[in-house]
Amino acid sequence: MKDLHFHGNNEVNAALLISIFVIGLAVGPLFLSPLSELYGRTLLMHGSNATFLLASIICAISVNVPMLMVFRLIMGMSTISLGGAYVADLMTAEERGRAMNV
Repeated sequence: MKDLHFHGNNEVNAALLISIFVIGLAVGPLFLSPLSELYGRTLLMHGSNATFLLASIICAISVNVPMLMVFRLIMGMSTISLGGAYVADLMTAEERGRAMNV
């Protein structure tokens, strides 16, 4: 696998660039979920959306692989972490299962 933009061919870096976003998806809710209970979901959702946008822009203009990895991790941490909490707030207990499936 050849990385044309950064002129490298390290397969470990290539696999990590893809999977580090998923690592962020696993780690993000550990921090954002308790904070949303303390400070409210709206504030954290707006902050997460802004962080995701900023990290996406920085990923697009990154100049080396470590910079790209760090900001892809931040992108993963700031995505859909609060989706389940919003569904729980908006739906009754009987409707939650169907809403989460959608």
